[in-house]
Amino acid sequence: MSFGGFGLSGPNERIRHHRTRLSLESLESRCLLAVTFVPQDPILDSNATYPKSIFAADFDGDNDADIVVASYIDNRVAWFENLDGQGTYGEQQLITETSIGASSVYGGDIDGDGDIDIVSTSADTYDADVSWYENLDGQGTFSEQRVISADVSVGDSVHLADIDGDGDLDVLSASRSDTKVAWYPNLDGAGDFGEQEIISDLEDGATSVVAVDVDGDNDMDVISGALDSDTIKVFINSGDGSSFEEQVVNNKATSVTAVFAADVDGDGDPDIVATSRGGEQDYDNTVSWFANENGQFGSERIISVDEAGPNELYVGDIDGDNNLDVVVASRIGDRVAWYQNVGGGVFGAPQVIEDDADGASTAVLVDVDGDQDLDLFWGSRFDNKLALQLNTDGAGTFSQPELLTRQGAPGAQMANAADLDGDGDLDVLTASFSNDQITWSENLGGGRFGPANLITDRTNGTEAAVAADLDGDGDLDVASSSYFDDKVSWYENLDGQGTFGPQRIVSTDKFSPEHVFAADLDGDEDIDLLSVSRIDSTVVWFENLGNQGLFTAAKTITDGGQDGPSIVRVADLDGDGDLDVMSNGYDGTTIAWYENLDGLGDFSEERLISAVLEIPTSLEAADFDGDGDLDVVAASGEDDRVLWFENTDGLGQFGEEQVVSEDFDGAFYLGTADFDDDGDIDVIAAGIVANLVGWYENDGSGNFSDIIEIDANVRGATSVVAADLDGDGRIDAMATSSTLDRVTWYRNVDQDGPLKGDFNEDAIVNDADIDLLCKEIQAGGLDDDFDLTGDGSVNQADVEELVSRIMGIPFGDSDLNGVFDSTDFVQVFTRGQYEDSIDGNSGWADGDWNCDGDFTSSDLVVAFQRGGYTGSVSRAAVSRDAAIASSLGIRDNETREEQPTQDRPQQLIEDVGFEQRAIESGGVDFSRERAAPEVSKTTTDRLLRDAVDAAFTEL
Repeated sequence: MSFGGFGLSGPNERIRHHRTRLSLESLESRCLLAVTFVPQDPILDSNATYPKSIFAADFDGDNDADIVVASYIDNRVAWFENLDGQGTYGEQQLITETSIGASSVYGGDIDGDGDIDIVSTSADTYDADVSWYENLDGQGTFSEQRVISADVSVGDSVHLADIDGDGDLDVLSASRSDTKVAWYPNLDGAGDFGEQEIISDLEDGATSVVAVDVDGDNDMDVISGALDSDTIKVFINSGDGSSFEEQVVNNKATSVTAVFAADVDGDGDPDIVATSRGGEQDYDNTVSWFANENGQFGSERIISVDEAGPNELYVGDIDGDNNLDVVVASRIGDRVAWYQNVGGGVFGAPQVIEDDADGASTAVLVDVDGDQDLDLFWGSRFDNKLALQLNTDGAGTFSQPELLTRQGAPGAQMANAADLDGDGDLDVLTASFSNDQITWSENLGGGRFGPANLITDRTNGTEAAVAADLDGDGDLDVASSSYFDDKVSWYENLDGQGTFGPQRIVSTDKFSPEHVFAADLDGDEDIDLLSVSRIDSTVVWFENLGNQGLFTAAKTITDGGQDGPSIVRVADLDGDGDLDVMSNGYDGTTIAWYENLDGLGDFSEERLISAVLEIPTSLEAADFDGDGDLDVVAASGEDDRVLWFENTDGLGQFGEEQVVSEDFDGAFYLGTADFDDDGDIDVIAAGIVANLVGWYENDGSGNFSDIIEIDANVRGATSVVAADLDGDGRIDAMATSSTLDRVTWYRNVDQDGPLKGDFNEDAIVNDADIDLLCKEIQAGGLDDDFDLTGDGSVNQADVEELVSRIMGIPFGDSDLNGVFDSTDFVQVFTRGQYEDSIDGNSGWADGDWNCDGDFTSSDLVVAFQRGGYTGSVSRAAVSRDAAIASSLGIRDNETREEQPTQDRPQQLIEDVGFEQRAIESGGVDFSRERAAPEVSKTTTDRLLRDAVDAAFTEL
């Protein structure tokens, strides 16, 4: 499948504009050895990739505001529970992840049973639908998707209203590609829907629809906005939905993005508020409103022309003055701002609430904390943020954003494995194109990884990041290339433990360097850097001037010899003991190498390896035929081939192409390793169009099997890595998904034997296995399969073996991130099982750390006795008051009341007797007292005080 039409704005941008329908044929596996790759928990993952629509309602019947979110890229509709009525939100609860391009959600009682159901639409061209999800128990347990209609193309908006006047909620939709505004009658009031009823099929780019009684005749009229026809229209309902009279409100609103109905001027009837963003090159950036004058709408009244690409709006009384204000999310301006209505529809200047919302996509106002003012939710496209900001004074002063979602690795471009903290295992280094970040994730042992640690966000379009000791101090530093700012840079590992210094720029002289590599090219025992520029058609290297962190200007290896090189590799292709260079011609047909003539970095002219590829995207060197020299394998993206070329004489003369695969759709990135431990080198590949990662088994002579699938859902697969990530001696696999903003790894599992401690045999050792072990101990410990220590008994020693040695986590680490700290208390106390008098209902994640099936103060004793709480040296160093203060985020010598309000949401301060340090709270705010679910009005803070106090009484 062709992808030659991609532009020059970097692979992630190419993917973003290239959605392809495909169906993969089943692929035969000829794997002869016991190798199975099992997907593990993602190392980095967004759980709401491009949140596009938010709706707030009480889904679980506890009288507070929950939210439901449609996220476009990962096809999810999911809801988040308001746990305590104070704005503490739980984990994402998935409703569906098969709404292809989920774009809009709305809530209402569709089936008349007194609870809030959900309706959604999706923005796929071919697989869009309008669907609903029944709230089965009134507590937020939702049914599977129930399709109302598939007769939509690029559905952009849904709404609920009683269109036919029969007392139940019907569904409205606006769909962009088929230019329709339509409604669907709820035939029986129980969610049995009739056929699509078209209100208008002339709304080119229909993007927004709402319903309200415009003319005061007690039926629901329809308002729509159209992106491509630049119109805002009202459709006056005849009364039963059988016919509508069209009224054009505005036909000069260039690219209407949203409409909203609200009484802006306070005269008792609904007006229209709208946003329009203009064409791709000429944004009109308008927020405006239209006064309702007895069912007819007046001329446009401008609120603002300063919003850069306004995408969505919401109307509500933000400042408590009984006038309806307007909040706007702007996609190009990356901000959320509100406009004060000073009365009568006269609006003030924009007041920016948040200016770090990359591609702000949606905004909703709702009172989440019960203080009778409107708080703000917003979502953003490119950094996957779903954020809550509290209206702290009821007058429009908002708190710092608290994130409900994980950002993952937006536009994940490349991952590499390297020991960045010097502890002997392989951590993960990630380059993210869309949010301009380079991060690393610590390997915590046992196949678990910590959260992303930021190295830098001072790149623009991060393409690549590699690890190497660039300053000769024995630890691994990081080098990067970034597309839009033309940078090749490096970052010093200051302490050998993953604390990185500021960006040090090596070069900005080459346009849009797409790749960087590190190797000693001149034989002087320091590590030099290489980069390629596809736009310049150059391959260059930068000499390291003696491990001082200083590099020369670019030294040219080739300038125009290849057509658009995008990747560079080094290998000793001629067997003379120095490192040669090879690269691809992405915009042409060639792969070539350049001989290191003297071992000092003086390179030959281009030496052709092959000119038979069509858009060569990747290449690697390895000995595929076992003859002791290095051959080359390459991916040919346009014609879907993976080919290898034999080094026929060991001196860099290469033979004709030999086929590894001829049907790998959009072959994009390659890696090599001996995955099956049979002594020869296999190939792993990622397909950017096929969304597939798979490997090819080598028989030792360069004959490869058909593809052996590892994962067929790596959407926008941009890189693969072969490395032993779990330290078991077998080579695992890792891949990046730029579409899902994900870095995932796959454990290489020996089919002849499970992992030690993996009692449920799911190839992951986690809290589920701890719980199984504990249940076996509670049952008497008679099953020898649980005897991890080999002493003939199943007891607490086996728990110690599993937790401390196999998993490598401290007791108390309920969230399995390798650290016992305040976030673990947040998790266990909000689950509400502390001293709940229900026998055996708790597991490790609920606070049962002593393996008796319950969460009590005894579990805190076990955790504190081991001295693993972050910030403490030993149990003796931890005072009762310090532990409580540490858990609650209160500074030394400061009461809760004295702590500055603005500081509390941003950090927790740990003070355990002798040491104080700030750590990010991860969006958890301890500043307000919050009730733990199922615990009668006892605040989380008070419960935690009592629990820690009880634990220290027992110590």
